[in-house]
Amino acid sequence: PNFPDWAVVRLGDAVQARTGLRTEVENDANAAAVGESVFGAGQGVPNFVMVTLGTGVGGGVILDRKIYRGATGAAGELGHISINMNGPLCNCGSYGCIERYVGQRFLSDRARAAAERHPDSPLWRIVDGRLDEIEPVHLTQAAQMGDPQALDLLTCVGTELGAAMASVVNLLEIRTIIVGGGVAGAGEFILAPMRRSLRARVLRGMATGLTIVAAELGNRAGILGAAGLLFENRD
Repeated sequence: PNFPDWAVVRLGDAVQARTGLRTEVENDANAAAVGESVFGAGQGVPNFVMVTLGTGVGGGVILDRKIYRGATGAAGELGHISINMNGPLCNCGSYGCIERYVGQRFLSDRARAAAERHPDSPLWRIVDGRLDEIEPVHLTQAAQMGDPQALDLLTCVGTELGAAMASVVNLLEIRTIIVGGGVAGAGEFILAPMRRSLRARVLRGMATGLTIVAAELGNRAGILGAAGLLFENRD
């Protein structure tokens, strides 16, 4: 959905033609999930869901230590779980998708609106009055300064993510969720309300042992995961 001008693009074939090297293509969130499984927060965890918070909301599902791709390789599009069937229109054509609330651009828009309502917010100083340049990292900085609007918005983000992930837990009964990507740099400002929201919404019998942790590999997750795919069939 974030590449509106793309239809069928055989990227692997194009790279292979230019380099002469065998090339395979994998979704970035899937690669990040494999990276965390092999080298990061998912080591020793046979089943987990990886949520990546960036331009969009991506996801990877690890089952029995292997990435689950679905029928055509498109499984794990967690960003397009709807938390409000009458919510705002998403790039994918559906309504109320979690990506539409917490994807980077949409989160920046929400932060900008909050700053416009509160001219005393530290966000003004952080971006030197250029509200059109607000990024999620600025929201985190404002929260660290105790800004009530930033704290409230990040709490809302965590609560919304928890609601979306409750659907995943209720479907798959996976108890571990790893959260990565740039927006996840907010850390416990997002993770704490996400845990509360998730536990409040999963089936009671699935609430025990739920774990939400931050990814460990940062921006290296995808490239390490691409390497880790070599060991996908490990015992």
